[in-house]
Amino acid sequence: MRYLVGDLKKTLQGSLTAQVEELQRDRPLTLAVVRMGERPEDLAYERGLRKSTEAIGMTFEVNALPEDVGLEELKGTIGALNGRDEVAGVLLFKPLPRGFDEAAVNEFLDPMKDPDCATATNQWKVFTGASTIEPATAKSARYIARDMFQSLQGKHVVVVNRSMVIGKPLSMMLLGENATVTVAHSRTQNLEELVASADILITGTGKGHMFGPSFAHPELAIIDCGISFTEDGMVGDVDTEAVEELVKHVTPVPGGVGAITNLCLLENALLQYREAHSSVGEDH
Repeated sequence: MRYLVGDLKKTLQGSLTAQVEELQRDRPLTLAVVRMGERPEDLAYERGLRKSTEAIGMTFEVNALPEDVGLEELKGTIGALNGRDEVAGVLLFKPLPRGFDEAAVNEFLDPMKDPDCATATNQWKVFTGASTIEPATAKSARYIARDMFQSLQGKHVVVVNRSMVIGKPLSMMLLGENATVTVAHSRTQNLEELVASADILITGTGKGHMFGPSFAHPELAIIDCGISFTEDGMVGDVDTEAVEELVKHVTPVPGGVGAITNLCLLENALLQYREAHSSVGEDH
């Protein structure tokens, strides 16, 4: 069955709108993005993120740089955003143009304005359980899993992704929910056998329609974090139409994880803004 996230989205959106009203008071809070070049997928993501941001009452700001921007200009742009109090979060669009060291550029971000946990400081906090925020896509997947099952305790979850954006942090987050977690990837052998024993499959390979009917069984819930682009537009890792009658739940792409991920990113920005200002004793 196709799993619709509309109710979850409405609940999160309402909560975030109330938080924005409380926090911003005399000045609008801003989510700033830094984009290099004009890749179609970046522009599509930007449009969706703008819509989500403005829907909860925040300002959305685009800092568009040329694809051949120099390192110092990029560093200066991010540094200026770090220094503006009304900027609650700074999101750097990935992948970066060829020639940039992504790990080094991530460190230009102020960890307290890093809503997607790109900095080493925030990644370390996630893995040690000390963080108030979590990577947005991983957080979205967990919210959806909770919405599906209420409790994840004892559930066997197969995560097909080993990145720092989804698979690695999500595995730690799910262990914190007392789930049993198997981390796999696109080169894992006998993947169908692993999925046959799973209650939940979370995918993030970026390989369109990699998962079809051979992976389906009636007790399986699938959360599709994958995105790829074909001549027909955006598709997920899962062939939703082929499996939706064969599994318990499957999230569509688009309209599934991505719809919640944007709100998770904004939630992280607000959590960090609140933490930063409470730590300096400001009454916001």
